[in-house]
Amino acid sequence: DKTAKLWAVAAGGEGQAGAQGRGAQGAVDGASAEVLRCVKTWCLEEPVEALCFLEPVTSDGGSTVYPGQLCGQLVLSVRGHHCLRYVDLPAFDLPTSVGAAATAAAAVSSVDKGAFSRIAKAMEGAEMRQVPLNHQAWDKHVSFTVLWLEPSPDHRWLLASTDSDRHLVYPRGSNRHARLLTGHAADGFSKPRACWDPSGKFVFSNSQAEGLCKVYVWCVATQRVVARLAQPATAGAHAARSTGGHAGLVRDLHMGGGGSSGGGPFLASASYDRTVKIWRPPTGGEAASSGEASGAS
Repeated sequence: DKTAKLWAVAAGGEGQAGAQGRGAQGAVDGASAEVLRCVKTWCLEEPVEALCFLEPVTSDGGSTVYPGQLCGQLVLSVRGHHCLRYVDLPAFDLPTSVGAAATAAAAVSSVDKGAFSRIAKAMEGAEMRQVPLNHQAWDKHVSFTVLWLEPSPDHRWLLASTDSDRHLVYPRGSNRHARLLTGHAADGFSKPRACWDPSGKFVFSNSQAEGLCKVYVWCVATQRVVARLAQPATAGAHAARSTGGHAGLVRDLHMGGGGSSGGGPFLASASYDRTVKIWRPPTGGEAASSGEASGAS
């Protein structure tokens, strides 16, 4: 319907407890069970193709949040438009008990009956700031549409996956093309998916190329494809599965793990071949020594 909506989400409190304890019907019937409320609606000229939240970052590695005192930013890509849209989310005046949860998701406590209304009031002046997609800001002609947005682990960089065989890496809030990642295939009918590894040194992506059902791995520093996780599917589904590759196009990717347990990170890939595979992504040394990698389980 060519709209974008921002929803406030209740974190903890009586409403969430009610939803968990009484079941769905009880949550609907309970007066204090409101956990979602639309606090802002934008009407746009074309449908939104992609969006993401950017968490607050600091200007000096300390506790100073920039620009201004923000709760974060919302970024949107609108089909056929030459700019990304940035929305600065204000730092809401919330109760101390939920202040730590006031991230870009606009989390509030449903115990405070006026919290949703205060957020909606604060969002009244939140307008979209347009940041050009082209490196030359005056150039309003773009030959691509951004179909996927993924923030870097430190939320200082934005990966934009397009429908024209390229990924672009932008500094947050800038139109500078910091990195251009190519070598895969993506067109107007593709569904690009991409993610970062936890270090921010590598980017993983699917590809639309028939018979090349691989996950591509780029080194962000060199902008080069350093590995391809999977094998061509031309030998058939059984052979592809036995070598660790997907027999169909990769539909989605997600990076996880790598926490204090030391068991990761791991990359999950889901394919139209109805399989989900877990990969141990190559390290910098492994990527440099081999253009093909497997290790799926």
